[in-house]
Amino acid sequence: MVSTSPRNQGFLLWVSLYLTHLSTKVLLLPFLINVCVCRELVLTWAFFENMDMKD
Repeated sequence: MVSTSPRNQGFLLWVSLYLTHLSTKVLLLPFLINVCVCRELVLTWAFFENMDMKD
């Protein structure tokens, strides 16, 4: 067993928070990319739908 002194606990807490922060960034990046791509697709689709309406 590792002795959990207050300093040790603070370090472990910091490490876990940092890892959580990193994983959140890594998980959010594809999500943000997907949102941007979906928005572009919707705008493009709406644009072509409007072009079809004019014919």
